[in-house]
Amino acid sequence: MFTGKVTYENGKPLKGGTIVAYNTKTGKVNEGMISEQGYYTIPISDFSDDSHFFLQAHPPKGNADFYKYI
Repeated sequence: MFTGKVTYENGKPLKGGTIVAYNTKTGKVNEGMISEQGYYTIPISDFSDDSHFFLQAHPPKGNADFYKYI
C-alpha cells in the first residue's frame, strides 16, 4: 500500500482527483483517490520484491502538472 500526500511545488495540497501507481516491471496500474487535503492511499497487490513503481496524480479538472509526492 502506498500512502502519502500530493502537493503543488508551493506546498499547497492537490485537492481531490486520482492517483495511479504504475508497476514498471509488469505494467499493472493501481489507482487511488486523493482527499481534499491532498492525502492518498493506493492499495497494491500481486507484485514481486524487485518491482518498481512510479506515481502520477491527476487533478479533478484540467491537466496533470508537476507535483511533490510525500
